Amino acid sequence: RRRVVRWQSKIRNGFSLEDSKPGPREAPHRLLPESRFLTELNSRPHPENIDIFIIAGISSPWQEDDINSMVVDIKQKVPEDQQKQVDDIGEYMILMTHGLGDGLVTVESTRLEGIPHRTVEGTHLSMIRNISTSSRRIPPAVPIIIEYLKKGDKQEL
Repeated sequence: RRRVVRWQSKIRNGFSLEDSKPGPREAPHRLLPESRFLTELNSRPHPENIDIFIIAGISSPWQEDDINSMVVDIKQKVPEDQQKQVDDIGEYMILMTHGLGDGLVTVESTRLEGIPHRTVEGTHLSMIRNISTSSRRIPPAVPIIIEYLKKGDKQEL
């Protein structure tokens, strides 16, 4: 999501879309289901005598119509030879709204066979804590964690 915000800022100020390509450390494809990285990671045995429970956050700041509108607007501001890249980025953003969790990890890639799994609204941070100290909101994962700890076993919540 941060990359898209930086990308929008750069578009307004003029830049080449070539500048927005991810670097070697930014490899979201490694976290897609069926990727070699996740397949190897998930093939390792789970630790013994440790309960595992997965809570995945789902959050997307855009709707598909918002993205399509943004693509149209940006295409008016970039050279002809970069139009396809704008379309490609728009398609990627739409994919993020349809299951790529908080835009960094797909919800599907958070699942492990035989491990209880829940989803909540929020990012990996906002689902377990408040962003501001003045907030009195209860982060959505907290009641699930408390209930799971009260049960003390692997019963599904």
